[in-house]
Amino acid sequence: MIPKGNFPVRQISERLTVAFPASTLGRKGAYELREVLKDLDADLILCGPILEDKNFWHGFNVKTSRDNDWLLRANTVVLPSIVENRPRRLLQAVAERVPVIASAACGLRHVDSVTTFRTGDIGALRAAVSSVIG
Repeated sequence: MIPKGNFPVRQISERLTVAFPASTLGRKGAYELREVLKDLDADLILCGPILEDKNFWHGFNVKTSRDNDWLLRANTVVLPSIVENRPRRLLQAVAERVPVIASAACGLRHVDSVTTFRTGDIGALRAAVSSVIG
């Protein structure tokens, strides 16, 4: 039996829309992601508070998350974290079949649909994000 009700529908844009599923902190890879996105025409969905400088994302097309809509709008989830002990939002994205790009520190190296890269390797992060575009 199919349950009745309204289910959210993913609203995937043709434009690159990256979800950052953490607070804007250095240890979560915010600086690395900012470096990669600065040369790309992309939307950025922030799922946590901006804890670095208030102008940290100045010049970027930033949207904030309202509850769980972040996953409905993203066409990839990126977390280049230096340390991660609770990758719940990454696992939620995997369950919803949204591609995930995560540093090795996130502990998801052998999970399907997750692209991992060596923690701190901006070149590898840039290549992984660029593969979503191409």
